Amino acid sequence: MEEATKLAYEAYDKHGIAYMLLCGLAADPENKHAIELIEKEYANWEDNEYVKNVLKSIYAIETNYPGNSQNARITILETLKSIPESLEFLGYEMNELLFSSLYEADFSYVENLFNEPYSKRKLLMPVEIYTDLSQNQICVLEKSTIEQKMMGNDDETKNISFPMGHPVVNQLYVAHPLTQNHYFPFETYEIELIKDRIHEFCELMECLGATSISICYQQHSEKDSEHNNNSQVVLNGKVNTLYQAGASINQQETNKFMQSLGQSLNLHQTYKPFQKPFIPNNLIWYPQEPTWQRLVEQRLRGSITSHTESIETSKTQVINNESLSEIQAELQVLLTNAKLQISTATSEKLKQHDNVVLQVHVEFAPLSSLGETEYQEIPNQVSELTENEQEYLEMFQETLADGNGSITNSSRKLLSKFANRLGITAHRATQLEQMYLPSFTTEEKEFIEEVRTVIDEDGELTNMSLRLLYKLATKLGISEQRAEELINIAT
Repeated sequence: MEEATKLAYEAYDKHGIAYMLLCGLAADPENKHAIELIEKEYANWEDNEYVKNVLKSIYAIETNYPGNSQNARITILETLKSIPESLEFLGYEMNELLFSSLYEADFSYVENLFNEPYSKRKLLMPVEIYTDLSQNQICVLEKSTIEQKMMGNDDETKNISFPMGHPVVNQLYVAHPLTQNHYFPFETYEIELIKDRIHEFCELMECLGATSISICYQQHSEKDSEHNNNSQVVLNGKVNTLYQAGASINQQETNKFMQSLGQSLNLHQTYKPFQKPFIPNNLIWYPQEPTWQRLVEQRLRGSITSHTESIETSKTQVINNESLSEIQAELQVLLTNAKLQISTATSEKLKQHDNVVLQVHVEFAPLSSLGETEYQEIPNQVSELTENEQEYLEMFQETLADGNGSITNSSRKLLSKFANRLGITAHRATQLEQMYLPSFTTEEKEFIEEVRTVIDEDGELTNMSLRLLYKLATKLGISEQRAEELINIAT
């Protein structure tokens, strides 16, 4: 502690003069010490409006220390709204100091945005000027700050990316779960993610020697699971819908969603493959898709000539239905502050719809017709790991060894934090762990990934999610006892 600060604090302790306290706090080089002292002394000066407001101002500024930028942004903004604009101390305008500190906190926050857990940066809303930063679901940034982050780094993966014509003020955006820096408008994000996933699957199939790919889909609700009451729709240029009695209460929203799918996806494609099967570079979804990997193994052996892949839209729906009401409430506050209302398109998207299962049917050319009859080895994915991924895998191996083959809840939390610090998503961490656990079958790996996805999205396994997981285990040919063992491993 600097000598001047020490002398000021000693004078305050001896004489109780507020000016000495304020001078000591202003000069204190230790943020957390200043914060603790203000929290201790604040009640003694609540009746003195001037001292109280200066204390609040210094407190807000001191919260802006490394690793606390988000809390600092909230505290500084709330303080700016509560103190007089004319407040001065030691010849400095406190409003000016607070705005400067808010800018610094903003810069620090956005610089480290991609180190935040996905759940904390999943929803992003640009605003012209801050009015409220207390949201739990929505990350709010001034548009000018976002625009700096769009071009501030030579490494494109560290810049925020939007579709052409964006970002737009007061528009809600959703982050891609795997391409961490790319954001889609909230109203179209789900369709865009499904298209992205489907297009990658089709690209992979084309590279494996597909001769044709066709898509159909079916609505799949919880009621369907119990009664097998599905309504199949074939994509043939328009949506032909056949709905049965007892349809979901979310049927209207599901209808619109299915209509959008029909308008957005390629319905049927044919190919004339001419080269031996291979795995293309830069695949994003493939490392997270155990069934795709199993299909590649079968195809490269030459043992498969056709395949139907089921792709559930619920697995691409990064915003679960349970959080929609909270998102709507937060959005309403932000837009009300801007004297705006939630648009019709956004309001529609905030309504729930049922899960839709896309059936992608692929026909392959025989390997013999491609001049390739020998079994093709799959490239070793471990050799292609980044330094951070290798570091995470080493940590996972050590944790597993220390736990005699199992991972405790506390160890799992530490691994998650370690992955976040390394910039590794929860999905990628699961994939890395599965590389080290060859004793699991492909179905068991898929089940473990689904368990961790539920935990990542909901924070815990509820009775409902456990029932659904056990149903999934049955479909995958996994016994109830083995499913319980896998759930314990995953959690």
